Amino acid sequence: PAMIGHIIFLDLTNPADYHDILHDADWMLATIPTVATYAAGKHLDTGSPAVTTNYDLAIYLGFNSEQNLRTFLVDDQHIRFIKKWNPRLNALTIYDMIDWPTTRYNFIN
Repeated sequence: PAMIGHIIFLDLTNPADYHDILHDADWMLATIPTVATYAAGKHLDTGSPAVTTNYDLAIYLGFNSEQNLRTFLVDDQHIRFIKKWNPRLNALTIYDMIDWPTTRYNFIN
C-alpha cells in the first residue's frame, strides 16, 4: 500500500454521469505518474447503518510521498478533470491520510 491516501467522494448532479466520470478518472487520474495505487467505484451496500452512502463515486489515489501528492494536485490532467467535473457535482468530500509506522506507534522523528 501507498504511504499517502487521497480519498475522494463525489455526489453527481446527474447520477447517470457515473460511467463517464469513472472512465475519465480511470484515464485522467490513474495514469498520472506520481499515482502509486488507484481504485474507483460506487458505494457497496453492506446493510451497515454506520457506512456513509451519500456519494455516487469514490476514488482512492495512493502516493509514496507527500511530494508525489503535491505534484499530482497541480498536474495538468488532474486540473482538466477538476474543471470538467466540478460543475457537475452536488458535493465533494476529500480526505488525506498518512499510513506511516510512526503514526501508528506514536513515535516522533
